[in-house]
Amino acid sequence: SLGFKATEADDNLSKLSSVYAKKTKQFPDRLAKHRMEMVAMYHNLPVDEAARFEQGVAEGMVVGKFMHETGISIFNLSGGTRKQGGNPPEEFKELARLVNQLGKRLKEEYGIRLGYHPHTNNMIENRAEIGRMMEMTDPRWFNLNPDTGHLLAGGSDPLVTTSIESPHYR
Repeated sequence: SLGFKATEADDNLSKLSSVYAKKTKQFPDRLAKHRMEMVAMYHNLPVDEAARFEQGVAEGMVVGKFMHETGISIFNLSGGTRKQGGNPPEEFKELARLVNQLGKRLKEEYGIRLGYHPHTNNMIENRAEIGRMMEMTDPRWFNLNPDTGHLLAGGSDPLVTTSIESPHYR
């Protein structure tokens, strides 16, 4: 062990919410065996596609149920295909619609906090896009979970970006 006590898992790669879907009692036991705690789950959804809205909410709720049953409290969302020159306004509206509804349901039904993880090559990559997203989303249901490495790679100064005063930061 390197001394880390907690971690985040990439559910798209590990498929933990599928692999352990029917074994949710075993998952925390396996973590405890290694003296680890899982505090966040990273998952990618089609946040910018209107045609996949219901699918995105349903998939998010399946992941949220797994998280609730295994004691993981932060849903670290990413997603949205980055377009050349940036994504159009209608895709930001779809992002806001999905995360506001999903975030509300996750909070009310499972006590899970939903936040967006800006990521290179996704639709939210830089400070301007983060600001646009925060203007369109409800901070009661949706937060920002910045990754300083991806902010820097996306062309933003992580210190400036994370110093923005916003109710979306928790």
